[in-house]
Amino acid sequence: MRTEHLVRMERLELSRVAPLEPKSSASTNFATFAHKICLDYTPFTADLPARPVFPKFDPSIGRNLSIIKRAHIFSSVRNALPVLQPTLSRPATAIDLEMNDLNRQQDKEGVVKYRLDYTAAPSLNPGIVAELNAWRTILYRLGLTGQDPRRYDGLAYGNVSIRRGLTAFLISGTQTGGLPELSSEHYSLVTGFNPERNWVAAEGPIPPSSEALTHAAVYRSGGGIDCVLHVHSPEIWEKAEALAIPVTDRQVAYGTPEMAREVEYLVRTSRSPVIAMGGHEDGIVAYGGTVEEAAASLIRSLARALAQGHGNFMASPV
Repeated sequence: MRTEHLVRMERLELSRVAPLEPKSSASTNFATFAHKICLDYTPFTADLPARPVFPKFDPSIGRNLSIIKRAHIFSSVRNALPVLQPTLSRPATAIDLEMNDLNRQQDKEGVVKYRLDYTAAPSLNPGIVAELNAWRTILYRLGLTGQDPRRYDGLAYGNVSIRRGLTAFLISGTQTGGLPELSSEHYSLVTGFNPERNWVAAEGPIPPSSEALTHAAVYRSGGGIDCVLHVHSPEIWEKAEALAIPVTDRQVAYGTPEMAREVEYLVRTSRSPVIAMGGHEDGIVAYGGTVEEAAASLIRSLARALAQGHGNFMASPV
């Protein structure tokens, strides 16, 4: 088994688990692997001295392994052992089939992967989101947000946010991307977040978007950013490198702490106000000091992507 490609697990979760009693060579191998992962795990720091490095996908170890880190499906490695066993030469069981189904659900657009502490609360004054809603309507009419039965399993896509303090921001609610227009009832106030612990706290009339953790990472990356727009654009996404738009690691899935780390790194180290999410089909993030600034950068990138396919076009920073 190529343990160097296995997903990393959180030290916090591993520290709560009693040592496994080896019952076979396979169990011994797993215990050794879990101990090694615990020792090798290095928590992310805000200093970002270098770009995060993520394990490459290796089909020989099976997709079930990624479930443990992504969804906190099990509270301990002991409970997770039945899921890992298919990679240790054990026939598939009902648990395996259930976890495979949940893994597929986790990969779908719009599925919340972070731990959410949500409190229902009244909506804020409509005037607070008036400008954001106006630009968001334009994005919808351009097809950058929306809902299409032929794309992303028919789920809605796209979300927008504005800063409301040092560690708070208003973000469109889960699965609102398909609505032609939004109101204050469609926004959630994120009051706290911790990408390293995969945690978000929010309140409002609706739970926050599944991409709230990515928005949080952009706001945390530095001052001067007061708006974040996440849309889906095949045109920009497919031509990102040709347009000199930074791209996140293609092995990193959306809505995860790893994606938040990747986005934060690129925001801190790049001059581009637009980022392509390599591991999130068609996913694009734009940000700026105002809603207009972020939206203008996004729409300008779309125009450049469309022009890039027609005759000579010189790529330059957005």
